[in-house]
Amino acid sequence: TKDYSDANPGIVSVLVNNYNDIISNIDSKIEREERRLAMVENRLNTKFTQLEVLLGELQGQSDYLTAVLENLPQIGKD
Repeated sequence: TKDYSDANPGIVSVLVNNYNDIISNIDSKIEREERRLAMVENRLNTKFTQLEVLLGELQGQSDYLTAVLENLPQIGKD
């Protein structure tokens, strides 16, 4: 009779090798996904920073226009 755990290739050793390959593939997929998520995070952080800068510029323009409008002469005001 053949032993199930024989190294040449027993059923158990074949299963262990297959599961080790599956685990290795899953680990690789996790690493790729972590790298992809890091790139997405960096891209979103960059966009957020750009939006913050733009918002500051627009707020400055709004403040300027408000000041200009407040200093315009009032029509019909005596």
